[in-house]
Amino acid sequence: MSTQTGELAIAVISNEGRRVDPPAIPAGMKVLDVGCGAGPTLIAHCGDRYSFGIDIDWNVLAAGKALTEKIGFTCGRAETLPFRDCTFDFVIARVSLPYTNIPKSLSEIRRVLKPQAQLWAVLERPSLPFHLGLYRRPRFYVLLPYIFFNTALFHLFSISVPFVDGKYRGYQTVAGLKRALRKTGFEEIKVVRSIHLITMARRSDTG
Repeated sequence: MSTQTGELAIAVISNEGRRVDPPAIPAGMKVLDVGCGAGPTLIAHCGDRYSFGIDIDWNVLAAGKALTEKIGFTCGRAETLPFRDCTFDFVIARVSLPYTNIPKSLSEIRRVLKPQAQLWAVLERPSLPFHLGLYRRPRFYVLLPYIFFNTALFHLFSISVPFVDGKYRGYQTVAGLKRALRKTGFEEIKVVRSIHLITMARRSDTG
C-alpha cells in the first residue's frame, strides 16, 4: 500500500484509531487544507465541493491529483500562503503547523480566513514521542537538545526557531498555543488534549 493510499484509508475508515476528524463543515463553505499531503482529509470530509490544499512536497501533490479532480492543489509554504485576504470560510491544519514557523503560519492563516471564520488544527504534545514510540529511534536523540529547546521556547514565548537544516521541529503546549493564537488575531480558542492537541479558533474581527 502506498503512503498516499494509506493516508486516505486512515481518513475514511470510521474506526481507524489514528484518525483525528475535523468537525462537520457545512457544504457552502470554502475550505483550505494547509499541509494537505495527497488530500486525504479533504477527500474524506469535503468531497461534496471543490476545495483547496497546499503542501511543500510536489510528489505528494502529484499523487493527490491522481486521486481526485475536486481539490485545487498548490505547492507552497504555510508561512506565505498564495491566496488573497479573506478567501476561506474554514482552514484545516492537520499536524502541519509543528513543522513550520508557527506564528508566521498562524498570521497567514488568519489573513486568508474571512472575518469570524474558523481554524481547526492538530498539533503535537511533548508526550507524543512516548505514545508513538519515537524515543526508540536513535535519530530522536540526535535532535533531542534542539527539540527540547524549541519546545521550551514555544511554551514560554510562543516562538520557534529552525534547526541547522532550516526545518522546524518541536512540540507544543496548551499555554504556548493559546498565546500564539491570541497574538495572531484569533479568539474563542478551544484546545482538547488527546495524543495530540486538537484546536479550534475563530478569526477575530480586530487585531
